[in-house]
Amino acid sequence: MDSDNSVVVVKVENPFKRKLEDISGVVDSIADNWMCPITLELPIDPVTAEDGKIYERSAIEKWLRLKRRRVTSPCTNNPMGRRLLPATQAKSTIEALVKSGAVSDDKAKAWKAKLENEKKVKNWREAAEGGDADAMLKLARSYTWGDNGLPKDRKQAREWLKRGAELGDVTCMGFYGRSLLRDLGGDVVSALGLFYTSRAAQGGSCLSHLMLGQGFAKGTFGLPQDAAQARVWLTKVITEDSYQRRIDRAEALLAELPPMYA
Repeated sequence: MDSDNSVVVVKVENPFKRKLEDISGVVDSIADNWMCPITLELPIDPVTAEDGKIYERSAIEKWLRLKRRRVTSPCTNNPMGRRLLPATQAKSTIEALVKSGAVSDDKAKAWKAKLENEKKVKNWREAAEGGDADAMLKLARSYTWGDNGLPKDRKQAREWLKRGAELGDVTCMGFYGRSLLRDLGGDVVSALGLFYTSRAAQGGSCLSHLMLGQGFAKGTFGLPQDAAQARVWLTKVITEDSYQRRIDRAEALLAELPPMYA
């Protein structure tokens, strides 16, 4: 009699695995309830507004600044007050949910990235308050471009550049001088702007070389129009700078100057 030696493989589903998947789905749904209605991400510094909703502090604070006359809820558009209360329990819950691994990757990654930025900025602030000009410059750049979780705020950027400039940091002096000459983050203060720009140029700031070259070429920033001086500073940009946009600008300004031996 022939014997059948074939093997039949029976796939048995692991009920525990299915149970874990179900639980993860529930946890992820719970996490949705803590999403900030403005950023559509899990907040790292959650606060409760007077509409009863939880927001990322920086996002709702920006909303409130924009609503100078009549404050309304971002969710309902109904009037509300400006008071914000720390949502301590929400913060603890969100952290626990993310660390459990049950929150979906996109939500968890965004939250972890924001948390990393918060820690980085905190370290910069501590270093800056201790007199570290490099940390001041990093804060200023982050405020200028709205990077590392900080809002775009030219006024704050200018304040940090000022502190770095007062310490004699060449890069801070260059950017602070430019902010004073171009009303970036505050009023134009030409005399002070030229003071810091000149000091930075002497220290090797290519940005300041360009600012002086442009000033002499156009007769701006309180400088007289002087082609010879413009040529000196613009040539330094071309020969010493590594930033192509500044080099291109210097070359364009040089091309507009009258011939040296007309």
